[in-house]
Amino acid sequence: MSQSAALKLPDSNSKEFKYDRQLRLWGDHGQKALETAHICLIGANCLGTEILKSLILPGIGHFTIIDNQLVTHADLGTNFFLESNSIGQPRAQVTCELLNQLNPDVSGDYLNVSLEDILKQQMYQFDKYQCVVLANTLNISQQTLLTLANRLWSAHVPLIVCRTNGFIGQIRLQVREHYVIEAHPDDTIPDLRLDHPISEFLSYCNNINFLTLKREEHGHLPSLVILFKTLQLWQHENKKSSSDLPRTRQEKDNFKKIITQLSKHPEHDEEENQSANIENFEEAKRTMLSRLVETKLSPRLKELFQDQQCLQLTQQSNLFWFLIAAIKQFVENEGHGYDLRDNIEYPTSNMNRE
Repeated sequence: MSQSAALKLPDSNSKEFKYDRQLRLWGDHGQKALETAHICLIGANCLGTEILKSLILPGIGHFTIIDNQLVTHADLGTNFFLESNSIGQPRAQVTCELLNQLNPDVSGDYLNVSLEDILKQQMYQFDKYQCVVLANTLNISQQTLLTLANRLWSAHVPLIVCRTNGFIGQIRLQVREHYVIEAHPDDTIPDLRLDHPISEFLSYCNNINFLTLKREEHGHLPSLVILFKTLQLWQHENKKSSSDLPRTRQEKDNFKKIITQLSKHPEHDEEENQSANIENFEEAKRTMLSRLVETKLSPRLKELFQDQQCLQLTQQSNLFWFLIAAIKQFVENEGHGYDLRDNIEYPTSNMNRE
C-alpha cells in the first residue's frame, strides 16, 4: 500500500482528536454551542471550581469567576485548585489562574468583588453570559439571591444555584425556556400516509388490476402497492372509510388473509403457487404494522401551535418559535398535514411501470 493511500489519522493537536468522544455525543453543532458559551461562576469554592473544571475540559469558550474572598487554610483542605502559597491571596484570582491551565482553548477572567457590589451596578451586563452558576455561597442573603434571580430573569439568562453538604447535594434552576432540538430516534416509522395517499400514488395503484397482471409483474409488485391494494379491498369488504386502518387483532389477521389471497396468481397451478415468488407479499405482511400508521399531528405539537410564544412572535423570539410558527402555517395552509419525512424506504421490486 502506498504512503498516500495509508489511513490518515487526525492530528493529535486538532480539535477532532482532542474532543473525539464528546463530538460523537453531541456533534459539531453541540461543540460549537459549547465553544461559544460564556459561563459565570459566583463562588470560587470547591464545588464551584469542580463545576468549572467539568466545563473547561470539554471546551467552553470563556468563563468569569466572581468572588471577593481571600484564600484560607480551610480552603486548602477542600479545593484542589489552590496551593499552599495561595493563602491570603484573592481566591478568584488564584483559582482562575489554575483553571486556565486545564485547556488552552478556553479563556477565563475574574472579578475580585462581592455579588452585592455587582448588583449595585445597574449597568452591569448579565446578558453576556449564557449561564450563571452560584455555588455553595452560604454567606449570600436570601434578598441578594432574589435580586440576582430577578436581574437574570429579565436578561433571559439561566441561573443554577448549587449547594452541597457532605454527600447531599441540591440544585435549583431558574430558566424562562430552554430549547433543545435533538431528535435521534433509534427506529423511525416510515412516513407513507397510506390512509391519506397522495394523488399520484392513488392514481398509480388504481391502474393496477391483480387479475390482469402477468406472472412476472405479479411476482415483482412492490410491497407498498400490495399493502395499499389490500387496504382498499379490506375497507370495501368491511364497509370502512378510505382513512380507516385495521386496529384490532382480528382485523389485522383478516388483512393478512387478503394479502395471502392476492399472492396467488390465477395462471399458477397449485404446485406452482406453493413455490411462486411471493417475496414482496411476505414483505407486505412483515411490515404492515409499521406502514399502516394513522397520519396525525401529535398532541404536543398541537399545544405548541396554540402557545402564545408561537402566536405572538417578536424580534426577541427564539428561532425555535419561528420554526414552530412556520410549521403551523404550512400545516394549516399548504401541507394539509405535517411535512413529509425524507426517510422513505424502498420496497423490494424490479418492476417498471409507466
